[in-house]
Amino acid sequence: MNDRFRYRPSAIMVRAGHRVTFDVTNTGKLPHEFILGDRATQLDHEHQMQAAPAGDDMDMDMHDHMHMHASGGSDAGGLTVPPGQTRRLSWTFDKPGIVLYGCHVLGHWAAGMRGTIVVLAPDRPLPLPALAPVAR
Repeated sequence: MNDRFRYRPSAIMVRAGHRVTFDVTNTGKLPHEFILGDRATQLDHEHQMQAAPAGDDMDMDMHDHMHMHASGGSDAGGLTVPPGQTRRLSWTFDKPGIVLYGCHVLGHWAAGMRGTIVVLAPDRPLPLPALAPVAR
């Protein structure tokens, strides 16, 4: 993640039932979040962050995020990553579907700081990456 309000990669694919560990590095000078959840969870957190008094958004730790997302069910969690640091989050994706990740520091989600995780069924083969045509 960086101060251009982007994650790299912006999309990933995982298999349901697999535990994934995210090593999230903030290469920018601003604090950023890495919040996992469905669209409703993301929008709920965005509204909570907008309503928070100035300065309160970065005082949350991992426990606060997990507690805040408890209403989002098992598909919600997150962390805050200070500038120049790396934080780790391990997560098991229980069921196939779409999970979003995003930053809700004021204005960051609106600026496009979000990504998509496609969770495939355990028995579904991973799609092959698109290959560039060979020049002749």
